[in-house]
Amino acid sequence: MDDIARDPGANPDVEWSLYWTGRDTTVPRGFLALLDDWADIDDRERRLGIEGGTPVLVDPACRVDARLAHFFRRSRFGFLAEETKQAYAKDYRLFFSFLHQRAKYWDEAGPDDLDDYESWRRRSPDNPRRVGGSKWARELAAFKLLYGWAAAAGHLGRSPVRTHTVRLPHGTTIEVADSHPRDLRAWNVKWLPRARSACGATSGCAATTGTGYRSGGGGAARTAGTRRSPTCLSAAACG
Repeated sequence: MDDIARDPGANPDVEWSLYWTGRDTTVPRGFLALLDDWADIDDRERRLGIEGGTPVLVDPACRVDARLAHFFRRSRFGFLAEETKQAYAKDYRLFFSFLHQRAKYWDEAGPDDLDDYESWRRRSPDNPRRVGGSKWARELAAFKLLYGWAAAAGHLGRSPVRTHTVRLPHGTTIEVADSHPRDLRAWNVKWLPRARSACGATSGCAATTGTGYRSGGGGAARTAGTRRSPTCLSAAACG
């Protein structure tokens, strides 16, 4: 479905709803004729390749957007870990409900909407459940995935997630969202195979603090008030 008719009379206080597909669900018969027509829903979903636990987002007018259904089944979303899928789907529901209060559908979001949403999520005194940098980074990744897919598929002109190019130290480049939080504690940890040196020390990962202090080889010790940059050590580092 390339377009969905908007409902100008929709109640702005009604939110998007989130459901999940199941398996081996018994559909009650004789309750509603419409339900009787869906008694074989498991077989239908299997034929369409819809796995159990697939998100189903229903808009405030009680409609399911076929584009979102396709995204959940036929995009990189399908390769995410189950916990990530659940978290992303909840992020979409909340952002779409925010847009609905502005009389906008999910595919009408612009950069200003996303900026205002970030402000509400992270800093607004009207939001009793504000989130930190790590949570917002996760939500931003969810939006970047959905809207990047939608733009590439021609469902909207441009993603509301504005990005800029960052060149990494080894020469490659990545696209980073403009609103990516700067209050994250980054760890660049690479685990080495366990081995022993002549002195008996086991290789592992050690953390280098801002003052140059190194924790032991088994892991990164925590020092209050000190920012660390983890450094991987080989077994020979004990010498």
